[in-house]
Amino acid sequence: RVVSPNAGSGDTGKNRGFLVVPEKGDQVIVAFEEGNIARPVVMGSVYHTNNVNSGGFTNSNIKGMTSRKGSNLTFNDGTHALALATSAANTFNVHEGDGSVQTTAAQTISHKTGTNLIEVKNKDGSITLKSDTVITIQSGESSITLNTNGTISIKGKIFNVNATDNNIQGTNNHIQGAQTKIDGGKTFIA
Repeated sequence: RVVSPNAGSGDTGKNRGFLVVPEKGDQVIVAFEEGNIARPVVMGSVYHTNNVNSGGFTNSNIKGMTSRKGSNLTFNDGTHALALATSAANTFNVHEGDGSVQTTAAQTISHKTGTNLIEVKNKDGSITLKSDTVITIQSGESSITLNTNGTISIKGKIFNVNATDNNIQGTNNHIQGAQTKIDGGKTFIA
């Protein structure tokens, strides 16, 4: 048996609390219930010369936990920040000082709520947005709205399309305005 903060049974499973068991080779402090050597209880692990040192946590500003594989949770009271990481490439950082949250991943970051999805992939350089009803991108008086029925609305004061080739195709095409001007070296209307 191992002493653990808040150990007990929980509503969602058999165990709750701080679930960390010493690893093979760790040095531990052992006590015995009522002095009975048949009832040992591990009180905790201690740092020693054969494992990593405890020098990384200085001035009591940094608290944390690191797993056997190197996943870690770090609290920094000096900068009022929290970091959760599995490696240098997969991290989640909260910085209270500048009000920021940063997520990094080696391959994919996904945020899913119900069937709505935001996914950023490093491998193919793609960003995917999926929504059940509407996706809106807005900046000031400009916006692009994509609706589930296939309607796309682009709004703004000035709309510029610059490309080597512009193709507009559809069963019904309608261009409307108080002034409509078509300029080009060769302009064909068929």
